[in-house]
Amino acid sequence: MAEAGKVLELIDRIRARGLPVLLISHNMPHVFDIADRIHVHRLGRRVGVVSPRTHDMSQVVGLITGALEAGQDGALREVSGARRRDGRVRQLSTMEWYSVRRAT
Repeated sequence: MAEAGKVLELIDRIRARGLPVLLISHNMPHVFDIADRIHVHRLGRRVGVVSPRTHDMSQVVGLITGALEAGQDGALREVSGARRRDGRVRQLSTMEWYSVRRAT
């Protein structure tokens, strides 16, 4: 969408001025393009903070859905019972969202 591209350009211009940007979005490719850090929230609580440089979209989705959890050391672990018998990840909640903050 042209509007999304304009928003991303605006965010880049703001960042170039040294200002932090908080982005709340469901568009994972955009989030990974623009974020320095990704704060993942689930059911009103932060469940993890990851870097798009060291984590991939499937890991973030795992945090969002509850299939993965972040330990005290920041390592992601699969939640017991998160997989169905066919190996697919079970949808644990439909009330997920995440926020992204890009800091200078």
